[in-house]
Amino acid sequence: MLIPGDEIPSWFVPQRSISWANVHIPNNFHQDEWVGFALCFLLVSYADPPELCKHEIGCYLFTPNGKKLITTRGLPPMDPCYPHLYILYMSIDKFRDEILNDDYWSESGIEFVLKCYCCHSLQIVRCGSRLVCKQDVEDWSKVTSHFNES
Repeated sequence: MLIPGDEIPSWFVPQRSISWANVHIPNNFHQDEWVGFALCFLLVSYADPPELCKHEIGCYLFTPNGKKLITTRGLPPMDPCYPHLYILYMSIDKFRDEILNDDYWSESGIEFVLKCYCCHSLQIVRCGSRLVCKQDVEDWSKVTSHFNES
């Protein structure tokens, strides 16, 4: 999802790093409560006109032994020089075996990196991450059903 915005929402843990998102997993966290990851990247495109470049980005799961491509996406044209939020959700089911492997797990958490391959007109300004658990999904369902009833 790509939406206009200049601030990473507070429910993502802001990172100081530009394109690295680190998801911390608490030691006492039950793995059966874990449903996925949510990453948020603050992006600015300097392509003018916006159609000048069809930005292509890749998200990688990073390990000390290398990186593994998770997804690549083309982004829609963005208003030049205005910030946008790129939000990516990944279900744990797709990555559970690899992530639970010691090569992907570290004391500092699980690391993701976002890369842009098309040109130099897309800047990754900041990122944030969130471990998504079953309670988050239940809370979100309550909020959305409340708005649907209104």
